[in-house]
Amino acid sequence: MATDTGRAGEAGALVGAAVRAARTRSGLSTRELAARAGISQPFLSQLERGLHAPSVNTLYRLAEALAVSPADLLPALPASPIRVVRAADRRLDALNERPETAYSRTARSSGAIAEIVEYVAEPGQDIDGWFWRDSDEALIVLEGRLRVEFEGEASVRLDPGDCLFHPGAARHRWARVDEDRLRVVLIVAGDR
Repeated sequence: MATDTGRAGEAGALVGAAVRAARTRSGLSTRELAARAGISQPFLSQLERGLHAPSVNTLYRLAEALAVSPADLLPALPASPIRVVRAADRRLDALNERPETAYSRTARSSGAIAEIVEYVAEPGQDIDGWFWRDSDEALIVLEGRLRVEFEGEASVRLDPGDCLFHPGAARHRWARVDEDRLRVVLIVAGDR
């Protein structure tokens, strides 16, 4: 999510450094990576300097352009097996760069469960984008109705209370069934 405050915070600076390191390893210029990821070169430059943080959608596009997992671009996690993430400390991310996009709040950890992400999309907010990752995922719909489309597979409709488990590597995207408020909790497995 872009910020107007001049810095995206410590997490944004760490993401920017990871993007720069992955870009350098791949031998790409900022112009080449920006073109591959479908973002502007000035935005990428500011992201790498920690002045902006990427939306979730942009993080995935950068990972695909760099041939890495999106998790490879996120800050490293602490080693302790016990971790509390306070509500105020959960990272707020825009789902994409559109003005009326939905937002997510993420808590990251390590071990069997690596992330818990709460998505809230009010009526009219956008949730578009293709996603994938190396880790398995589970989700539960708390409010609203959701259709999950899998590339090359049939789509699945989920109503409130329904759960879905799937391999994260299966490219997928979410679509609204109606314009009601949508609340979804996504649980991401850690490395095995």
